[in-house]
Amino acid sequence: MRKLVCLAGALALVAVPAYADVIGGDDFDGGGIYMSRTILPDNSALNGQFPSSYYDVFGITDRTVNYDFADDSAGSYPADTFGVLKTGKLDHVFGVEDLTNPDNPGGTGIGVWEFNIDSFFDIFVEIDFAAMGDFEASNDSYVFTARIDGGAPQVIFASTIREDLDPYSYYLESGTQININDPVEVNGVIINNNFQTLGAAVSGTGSVLTLTFDASNDGGSEVFIFDNIVVNGVPEPTSLLLLGLGGLFLRRR
Repeated sequence: MRKLVCLAGALALVAVPAYADVIGGDDFDGGGIYMSRTILPDNSALNGQFPSSYYDVFGITDRTVNYDFADDSAGSYPADTFGVLKTGKLDHVFGVEDLTNPDNPGGTGIGVWEFNIDSFFDIFVEIDFAAMGDFEASNDSYVFTARIDGGAPQVIFASTIREDLDPYSYYLESGTQININDPVEVNGVIINNNFQTLGAAVSGTGSVLTLTFDASNDGGSEVFIFDNIVVNGVPEPTSLLLLGLGGLFLRRR
């Protein structure tokens, strides 16, 4: 069980109760616990790549997808000047790069997950984020919303392009400093090429949590990545009471 921290808006820190349980998630390596997962466009057969271009990506992928995703500065290519996934990051992630292309002229993508949250409250979602590139406020957006039992969507993670930060300094695995304009931030936190875990609470209770990722992006060398979705919740008091009564019964026998 992980203890989570929420960073949102004014960077207020909110600790998840110690008795919260992991009730679902997706690590993109086959270890997910969810009711369903839908990714559109579906590029799963090509490691997340669109057929028309080596550098257009949406979906589950890894560092071999292209040179923009891979940071090889401390490995096979010391002269590398761009990359997010370090030499030891060999597992799968969810990646986005240049969604506007001949295969996807609308320039948008969506991922949808459903999780069983029955008998839990204080739902809390955490995700690992990383990114690198010269993003544009007019074209690039990355938003997660949550809905419980088909109710109104709640925005829990939302991007802002910081066009006022010119330049912003990224550091590759080799230690090389790379300056690029206009980084992306999520919930007030600048997202760089080192994964950061952000968390957000979801209001309400019910049976099914629907988590939706909406992305729009136009432009190469703008890599946005997330990994390790984790959904936590606190068991309802009835469940805790039953557990307590069961323990009491065992002690009295």
